[in-house]
Amino acid sequence: MEADQLLRQRLRRAVPQLIGGGVAWSVYPRDLDTPMNAVLDIIAGQLHADPAVIWVDDGTPEVLALPGLPQPVVAWSRRSLRSGLLLRTLLLADGLPSRTRRILCRQAVLHLLAETALRLGNPDLAARCGAAAFLDRDWAAPHADALEGAADSEAHLALWFFGLAHEFGHFADSRVHARGPLTDASVRTMLLAAQRRDGHDAVDDVLRRRPLRPSDVRAETVADLFAADVLVEASAQLLPGGGHPVRVIGELLLSAGVLAAAERVRALGVLLGGDGRLDHLTYPAAATVRSAVLRAHLAAAMAGRYAPGRPSPVPALHRWDRIVAGVAAPLDPALALLDAAVSDAVRHALDDEVPIEHLLDRLRVQAGPVLRAEARDFVHLVQASGRHGQWLDELVFILG
Repeated sequence: MEADQLLRQRLRRAVPQLIGGGVAWSVYPRDLDTPMNAVLDIIAGQLHADPAVIWVDDGTPEVLALPGLPQPVVAWSRRSLRSGLLLRTLLLADGLPSRTRRILCRQAVLHLLAETALRLGNPDLAARCGAAAFLDRDWAAPHADALEGAADSEAHLALWFFGLAHEFGHFADSRVHARGPLTDASVRTMLLAAQRRDGHDAVDDVLRRRPLRPSDVRAETVADLFAADVLVEASAQLLPGGGHPVRVIGELLLSAGVLAAAERVRALGVLLGGDGRLDHLTYPAAATVRSAVLRAHLAAAMAGRYAPGRPSPVPALHRWDRIVAGVAAPLDPALALLDAAVSDAVRHALDDEVPIEHLLDRLRVQAGPVLRAEARDFVHLVQASGRHGQWLDELVFILG
């Protein structure tokens, strides 16, 4: 009991500093019979420690680990469901021209960047990105409420739990993967090759290039692999018939790509605020390496799960390599478009040629009931944060 009270005291100090002031949160009860606790039980078995989840109803749509506590703790925002569902919907929507899809993704990314800047205390960047996110907005963001009753699908598990399991993966023993493709030397080689393929990116154009640190990229990759292992096991336990392995692979690859993009947005928000600690995530090469290692890991995991007891796993592994590549092929263009949308958003965030007052003037003309309804969560988040600035206050006035 004393240990539990001590943890809660430390959480009361640590959580507001991480998620921002004015945001309601609670410790998720571990005695409920829910998919969340089923996944947490799997995580507990992997970590050999009892994980705790901080349930955040509002706040920025992020999932964040809290280091330095006596047990693994992750803050999970329910709004992360909406942002993940939005990007997933935009990337998979049929009939949308690629140019339109890229514009919509750019607006969604600008929204994420605005909320990240808000949490990090950069009201001018929040205002610039927020104004652009809602400018020329003629579409409604999907809501995650329908997911509450869809717990028996691969998409539901990935949307709810991939980011959560990834953050708990940062508490795992990385030495398990510190070999083969995940030594610092091999990661450095993959990063250099990916950078040559990626060419120039918006970050290259406007910010001085910083060296990618293999150890940091490896840490994110290890967390991806941890999340994949947890979700493969959760699918087997929670889905009818143990889930369809091809659909599981597809949802995990898609969720990992969306998560990498969201982490890149968060890292860019930190970097634009003058803090370079997360600069290793700002370049597309980091996501390229993470994706390649995850695909190989999924093929090996599926070969082990669905072809046990064979004298040699090599034929099964080759088969699953082909399956994973086939699942990834139609996702690659969509994730590349999302990455391009991130670059578009960064160019806008750093473009001083268009004054923010011009953006606000255009938005003022467009403001109406539909736009205000779409912006309600953002306005509430700004008001709860207590952040103020000339342009941010004006944006809230226009949207509110």
